[in-house]
This record gives sequence, C-alpha cells and structure tokens, in this order.
Amino acid sequence: MVRNGRYVVHLPGGRTQMLMKMDLAADDAPLPLEGGKARVMIADITFDGETDVLIHFNIGGYANAYYRTFLWDARSGRFRNGPIVVSPVIHAKCKILTSVEVSSGIAHYTDYRGDGPLLREWRRRDAIGPLWRIRYFDGHHRPAGTVIAARERYDTEAVPDHPVPATLFVSARRSHFYSRPDNRARLQMHIGRGSRVTALDAAGEYMEWLKVRYRSRTGQITGWLKTDTLALAGDK
Repeated sequence: MVRNGRYVVHLPGGRTQMLMKMDLAADDAPLPLEGGKARVMIADITFDGETDVLIHFNIGGYANAYYRTFLWDARSGRFRNGPIVVSPVIHAKCKILTSVEVSSGIAHYTDYRGDGPLLREWRRRDAIGPLWRIRYFDGHHRPAGTVIAARERYDTEAVPDHPVPATLFVSARRSHFYSRPDNRARLQMHIGRGSRVTALDAAGEYMEWLKVRYRSRTGQITGWLKTDTLALAGDK
C-alpha cells in the first residue's frame, strides 16, 4: 500500500516495512508504463517459494522500465534490497529472471538466478548484429568465461546454459590476424576468403574485434580478426 508517499508493506505479526518513497512525475501523478508493465509487481523472482516485490521508478527517460527489487527473507521476516532490474522477464520453468535494457541500439540482457533469498547475477548477454556476446559470472561476481554465439541459432528468450560458439567464415578477400584488438598490432599472418574460424571472445562496444581459433593443415592459430571481415555461414 502507499502511505504518505511511501510504499509500505504489512509483515507477519502486525508489523510494517517501508520499502521506498514514491517516484512521481512533475505533476505528482504516477507515469503510465508501456508494454503492459505494472508499477508494482508481486512475484517469486528468487524461485525460493516466497513472494517478492518489484516497484517501478523513473530514471533517465522512459525507453526502459526500471524496477527496484525487494526480496523476502523468511529468516529475518523482512524484505531485503535486491538489484535494480530493467523491463524484467520471469522464466519460471528455468528459474531465471532476465533484465532487458536497450542502450545505443543494443539490447543488453542480464540473467539472474536465485540463491536462497538473494538474486545472483549469472550472465550478461549483448545482442550485437548477428551475434550474442555472453559473459558468465561466478557466485562472487567474478568473470567466469565468455561465449560468442550465433543469434540465429538461439532465440532471445531461450539461450541455453552452455551455447555453442559461433562458426564464421572470412567474407573479405583476406583477413589479417592481430596480436590484440588494436589496429597497431597487425601481424603478417592472414587467411583468405572462405576460411572457417571459431569465435572465442570479442572486444569493442559493438564487437568490432573477434578473438578466433583457426585450424589449418599444419596446426592451430588463435588471434584477433576484424569482425567486418567475417560472416556467419548463411551470409558468406
């Protein structure tokens, strides 16, 4: 319920807890949300069998719907502050909460998994051109690996736990290897049109560089190529 401009919830035993102050527009009226999003959402987003609360607040315009999360902690009998999520999507079957934020034309997906009464960031997915850049994190928010996958292979809402790395082909006449993602680090080594590589990592806001593995008759080469010299199998 709303009391004196604050969101207040009733707790067991007749107690109450103030979650946050209302975020109002200049005319003191709550702004409508588009896309069917509610101002207050009640759902089990930690997938622990308890009910949690998400409350919309305004920040940086209205292209994205930002929510503060409040996670029920049965041990303390109170709600705990959780992460801010954007346009949240609940995947009950696989027990994942996905935050979807669009910025500079790129859709950024952050997947959370429940850990008791907490939400842990599990992976981030950036949809850039025909590729996914998927970065994993361990339980302490330390990087735990990156996968570059083909978007045509995995639907936006159904990227599996362990996606297969993308296979690409050189679409330019030749593609030079670089020792690092930097124009000044070009090597003499190059591969020609039609050569097949496996994507291992990416660099740049728009994934302008791909770290790849190339297998030839004489061995294996790992290095950086410019993304604009490559294409997925169907585009070569």
